[in-house]
Amino acid sequence: MTNQMAVSQDRAALSVSTSDPWARAAEEWLAKRRSDTTKLTYLAGWKHFLNWFARHPSAATVRDISEYRDSLISNGKSSATISNRLAAIGSFYDYVKTLGLIERNPADGVERPTVEPYSTAKWLTTGEAAQLLAAPDRSTLEGKRDYAILVVMLTMGVRRAEVASMCIGDLYMRGDGTVQLRYKPKGGKVQTRPVPSAAWIAIKDYIQERGEFEDEAPVFAAHDRAARWRQRGTPITPETVRLIVARHSRKALGRVVNPHALRHTCAGDAWDTTHDLRRVQNLLGHASAVTTEKYLHRREDDRGELGDALALRYGIQ
Repeated sequence: MTNQMAVSQDRAALSVSTSDPWARAAEEWLAKRRSDTTKLTYLAGWKHFLNWFARHPSAATVRDISEYRDSLISNGKSSATISNRLAAIGSFYDYVKTLGLIERNPADGVERPTVEPYSTAKWLTTGEAAQLLAAPDRSTLEGKRDYAILVVMLTMGVRRAEVASMCIGDLYMRGDGTVQLRYKPKGGKVQTRPVPSAAWIAIKDYIQERGEFEDEAPVFAAHDRAARWRQRGTPITPETVRLIVARHSRKALGRVVNPHALRHTCAGDAWDTTHDLRRVQNLLGHASAVTTEKYLHRREDDRGELGDALALRYGIQ
């Protein structure tokens, strides 16, 4: 969905004339979101609230926002979903407050559920990861693409949006024969990182079979029926990556796996391999080691074992 489409849908959701300052405020508010993902998430949350509220947003009170939160809870929405929707509402009302359209943000003081980052995160065992990698039919072009995507995600820990945005020109070979990827991580600046040899072999096998080598061409192209009627080299979308992982995980494991589970799997297996938090942090591109540690919550708590080892070191029997 383009930003312009999102804006037009937001105006429609407001059910007011485009000359209404609240509609203009919604357009400006969305435009100020840096991430396209945040824009769509906030738009979805704002529209959901407006559909529930069924009145002009200027009429909302603290009680209304609290009742909306309670309705989400009663409908079984997760803490993360509720928190995201309240964040969107609060953000919008903060913005219209700066414009002088309201004196008080009605979302202020409405308690949000506590969300423990990655508390419900899933991951794969080493055996399950191997089963997933064996699922694509690598005798076909689409299978080569899907296999390369899975290898990239499991060995590099990249996000699905980063996979979808990769262009052939972003890959280049250094003098020492290693391949580098130029990419822009979530919320960050353009960076470069080495591509594991296994990932490069899978990517190269797919690209050579596809026969498209222009710098601006996507590394991973769409091969669905609609793509045949579009311009050659149409890039996949993050949603396509989600569907690819879902399809192959259902086939290989009998359950649907989310793409982010591959990032968690990569993190956990990297920790098991190195026991070096700094290296895992660098692999995932986290600015803080605290974030990386949250990816490793599945690891056994070995502090007791470590304490016993220290006791032996100190000569304690």
